[in-house]
Amino acid sequence: MEWVYDSASHRLMTFVKTRSGRIMQLTADDLGSLRAMYEAIVRKAVAA
Repeated sequence: MEWVYDSASHRLMTFVKTRSGRIMQLTADDLGSLRAMYEAIVRKAVAA
């Protein structure tokens, strides 16, 4: 995962490289759903 700061728009852009080698940009929505998924996994692990 790579973060790039775009000084023109003052936004931090997130890029990931998939297994196939494609570069994909993650949006805030993608990051939000990834975070929710991660938090759900952590909750399950703690509860187990």
